[in-house]
Amino acid sequence: MEVAAEKGWSKVTETYYRRIFTENFNIGFRLPRTDTCKTCDEYTMQSKSLEAEEGEQRTKEWEDHKRKADSAFKLLRLETEKAAENPLAQHTICFDLQQAMPTPKLSSGPAFYKRKLWTYNLCVHDCGSKTAFMFMWPETVGGRGSSDIGSCLLKYFELADIASKTLVAFSDNCAGQNKNYNIMSLWLYLISTGKFTEIRHCFPISGHTMMPCDRDFGSIEQQLRKRQYVYTPKDYMDIVSQARVHKPFTVVEMTSSDFVSFDALSDLLVKRHKTNAGNNWNFTEVCQFRFSSEMPMSVEITFGFDDEEWQRVNLQRRGRPTRMSEVVLKQRYEGPRPVPKAKLDDVLSLLRFVPPVHHDFYRNVTADERQTCTLQNECEDVDQTTMLSLIWLKMESEKTTATGKRTTAAEKRKATKAIKKNPKKP
Repeated sequence: MEVAAEKGWSKVTETYYRRIFTENFNIGFRLPRTDTCKTCDEYTMQSKSLEAEEGEQRTKEWEDHKRKADSAFKLLRLETEKAAENPLAQHTICFDLQQAMPTPKLSSGPAFYKRKLWTYNLCVHDCGSKTAFMFMWPETVGGRGSSDIGSCLLKYFELADIASKTLVAFSDNCAGQNKNYNIMSLWLYLISTGKFTEIRHCFPISGHTMMPCDRDFGSIEQQLRKRQYVYTPKDYMDIVSQARVHKPFTVVEMTSSDFVSFDALSDLLVKRHKTNAGNNWNFTEVCQFRFSSEMPMSVEITFGFDDEEWQRVNLQRRGRPTRMSEVVLKQRYEGPRPVPKAKLDDVLSLLRFVPPVHHDFYRNVTADERQTCTLQNECEDVDQTTMLSLIWLKMESEKTTATGKRTTAAEKRKATKAIKKNPKKP
């Protein structure tokens, strides 16, 4: 302003300045990215040190990787448009599990070093209508394996009003939850019962799996950052139900009776490593699975997202065939799931920071004396700082019990180096 006054420049309005700034410069502001693609990060580092010939080969591989990732996003946009234009012709969804939420969420210092229960949330996003179902449950009700994910999907198909007989589903490549024979058996089961006549399951490239579910989770996390305390899973459910004003999320509380086992279905399938044409195929490299009522016990696979060639794999076991529609799905959990006693002790020690009205929920949790609470399992859903705190707490507890002495600063530094070198196995 002082320079403008000295040179006699005329002043402009804030609106004019904003329009020039956004239209002529279009500068964006954002936080550094997280959960980036390991292939892209590896290429960025190697491209600075590789020799010319080797660098060209690495660049070509990276360009193919990016091209494949872009093709997956184009396919998602195309299938979303089809579902939005004609819901009777096709139903498109994407599903993902949100990062586990610690229960209770407290701000008190001692809570930072204590293990807590986890609350899970599976989002099933209807790409056509841009609505979402949130299936939520604490770890005392169910786990987060493939059968648990499949049970939530089965519940979704019971509740959602789906008119189409064609389903297209998108998810990440997590083998323990989404890309496995349990989920494949679920798709075949839905085909067998007549719910759908064709199902396609698409897996975007690892590291490039940003989907509508992630935007839904962003809305939830934005509300969670405003809450200093969250005492029970029910509180989480209330927050999620109010996280979005326009087209609010439909929250479904999962109970033990909602979780079923898919073992009876997956046992009907045989794991073949060759296609019907005799070609070898790798389960992890498949980009799309396709199931059809015309092939009730087979799957078609392809390794790309463009007009790639589909290859058929017969999953039928030898002998007398069994109809999947006749299989009765058994309840997965007979009752509440116990948690490791050491973990429950940590949770109960935090009750002095929790209002008494919520104490019954925690006191009714059952403990498993035989189950060990490994540090690796506890660190799956926490950041590195919390992970380090858990390591220090474990070291201090073990050393104090054995020697009566506290952990030294040198021992803590050693633990810090260990976890940064290998976060999953300190």
